[in-house]
Amino acid sequence: NWPIPPESFLREQLPEEVPWCVLARPDGAARVLRLIRELRPASRVIFDTVDIAFERWQSHLARADLSPSERTDFELLHRRYRGLETYVASLADRVWVVTGEERDTLARLGICPPEKVAVVPVVYPLMPTPAPWSERRDLLFIGSFAHRPNIEALEYAVAEILPRLA
Repeated sequence: NWPIPPESFLREQLPEEVPWCVLARPDGAARVLRLIRELRPASRVIFDTVDIAFERWQSHLARADLSPSERTDFELLHRRYRGLETYVASLADRVWVVTGEERDTLARLGICPPEKVAVVPVVYPLMPTPAPWSERRDLLFIGSFAHRPNIEALEYAVAEILPRLA
């Protein structure tokens, strides 16, 4: 859900000179990409995949514990996101992916050539913590539970990782 329609926002707020527009997430990118091209034809567009969503949905189909309706849902999501990501990648000037494997996947599937893709890894430097390990006791998980991979990550952490820390 958008607080205001992105088309209205872009028409009213997009600065006159925008050398680069970085669009993330295929749903939103697909919605505004043509408008950005129309409003600012000189702007270069980068599609930041964040992850390749259609590959993620495809990986869910390998699970043996899916009900028929879940399998249908994942098949639909896989097709939908493959279409969205292919569309946005084809119109973008550059595509950012997190790994070389994702770059190779896009090339292998004919979605975009490797020279159009830049690998931009998500790396966060380690920060010193105020308390030593032995004094820590809590864990905070930040993520949207409307995003199934976050639910699976938390389920995995609770079942596989936390017991090893106890």
